[in-house]
Amino acid sequence: MAIITALLLIVCVTAASGMDDPFPSGYLMGNLGTIIWDDGMGGRSPWFPAAALHSGSGLVISVGAVSYYDRMDNLEDRLIYRAVSGAGYAGKIIKIKAAVSQFNAFGIFYSQTGFLSVGYRGFSLEATGYRFFVRGKEETARTLGELGAAIWVPFKYAAVMFQAEHIVLKESRSGSDTPFLLRGSIHTKRNLFGAQGVTVVVIPSRAQPVRFTLGEEYRLFGWLGIHAAVSANPVMIGIGVVAEWSRAGAALSFVSHPELGWSKGFSAEYRPRL
Repeated sequence: MAIITALLLIVCVTAASGMDDPFPSGYLMGNLGTIIWDDGMGGRSPWFPAAALHSGSGLVISVGAVSYYDRMDNLEDRLIYRAVSGAGYAGKIIKIKAAVSQFNAFGIFYSQTGFLSVGYRGFSLEATGYRFFVRGKEETARTLGELGAAIWVPFKYAAVMFQAEHIVLKESRSGSDTPFLLRGSIHTKRNLFGAQGVTVVVIPSRAQPVRFTLGEEYRLFGWLGIHAAVSANPVMIGIGVVAEWSRAGAALSFVSHPELGWSKGFSAEYRPRL
């Protein structure tokens, strides 16, 4: 059991190294980050770059949780989970998002993340800080600081997004720092067939540097939808259900990961009147 726990803990450390790794949290989990329009739940997610937030959309408050592994008898029912919360605000020109995250692996390994994104029209800069430690060893906690940037270019029927992520400012010297990556994506607006998205990620430091993701969302009703996505390198399958009203929304997601099995996630958002 100790060997199994140690191996899974290594996977968890890797999973905790980035806020969207191995897959996004919240509404974006079930569609693997492919279904985004600036006035929808994807663009409003506080842990997603502010470049994709619709100008003048006001305040949004969101919470979410992900369970990365089912309860298992040989692991004494200990969990791998992440809890996230955040808020975003968009005026006519300036946009800002902030989020915090807590990752827990078996009650042994912990990671805390702070995320800030500031945008001007269709451009944003992101700053992310990480702190991670083993229980009982808080005094030896490692920290990591990163920058990122995003550009959102809307067209009549779709939008194109470009991102640079994990530009390391402060190394943790732990061997688990996330590698620099470039991301390009196309996201359609709602249409007769729902909404679609394609994402291409390039991680130059890896032997197989390219990852493709394809997603689809279909609205059963105006307020209720289902979505699914598939990615390669690694092969993952995501499915989810989303309910969205005028001032609130919620999503339930499932993702199959080759190392973590089926993960489950839930998120909710509220947009108060100001």
